[in-house]
Amino acid sequence: MTRIIPPVLTLIGGVLNLTLHFLIDNSFSFGWHTIGALLMPFGFYVFKSSVWQITSAKTQIHTFKKPTKMLTNGTFGWSRNPIYLGFLLFLLGIGFLLGSWVSFTGTLLFFGVANVWYLSLIHISEPTRQAEISYAVFCLK
Repeated sequence: MTRIIPPVLTLIGGVLNLTLHFLIDNSFSFGWHTIGALLMPFGFYVFKSSVWQITSAKTQIHTFKKPTKMLTNGTFGWSRNPIYLGFLLFLLGIGFLLGSWVSFTGTLLFFGVANVWYLSLIHISEPTRQAEISYAVFCLK
């Protein structure tokens, strides 16, 4: 299976949300649009602040490469994977902003793929990566 990086998967999910919304109109109207208008920028903020933390710490940001540092402060202090959280909140915001049930299809796709494909790889290898980083820090002392 080809490795699709999370931003590309987010773009696919967003396009799927928009496409299905305009193809199948099953709108709901309970004032959820405001929630979407708040979730989208908040998700983008979580994503951007996490990227800033990673680049400031000069560690690896690419999903499929080994990280060089373990981050535990900022957004990483309250979420183990804040970039994925930011993407998910952004896609949820699109769904609520569009106001139709089918506009959450891309969000569900992103959530499923991120949990099965990306996060399972991270959780399996995270203890190994933590041990490698801890050993490297020990050697530098």
